[in-house]
Amino acid sequence: MTEEEIKKRVEEIEEIYISYIDKLSDLRREQDKIIVEFEKVLTGKRMMEIKKSLGII
Repeated sequence: MTEEEIKKRVEEIEEIYISYIDKLSDLRREQDKIIVEFEKVLTGKRMMEIKKSLGII
């Protein structure tokens, strides 16, 4: 491989890597949203259990 071919290949790999990192970031944000929603549901259900046990509902 010539130096020019190596540089071109490195640029291609860098583009792929950047795309991969961007996708990971997107997935991480999506995962964080799901976790927050799940925590809200669990908290809500737990609060209902506590209210029921106290006779509030």
